[in-house]
Amino acid sequence: MNNLFVLLNVLVLCVGFYCSYKLSDSRPCWVRMIVLSPVFVALYGIYVATNENYITYAHDIYEKLSLLVLYALVASRFSKAPWLDLKASDHSLCK
Repeated sequence: MNNLFVLLNVLVLCVGFYCSYKLSDSRPCWVRMIVLSPVFVALYGIYVATNENYITYAHDIYEKLSLLVLYALVASRFSKAPWLDLKASDHSLCK
């Protein structure tokens, strides 16, 4: 389970740095730092999982998976086909 935890943290690092890179010219530094804050936590998670006697629990995996999905949604905004259309006329969650 520690290997999966480290892998998810590495994925968070990759997607987080990608998002911050795409924001580099168009947003102020404080916005990039907010986007990078989960990356700093992921770096610490990798350190703890590899160098300490940390036991990874299921909630750690679920937390990283949910963060990775949110990061992926943000990263998709920089692609030609974003997953979320923010300019859609109907923003209703329930139909």
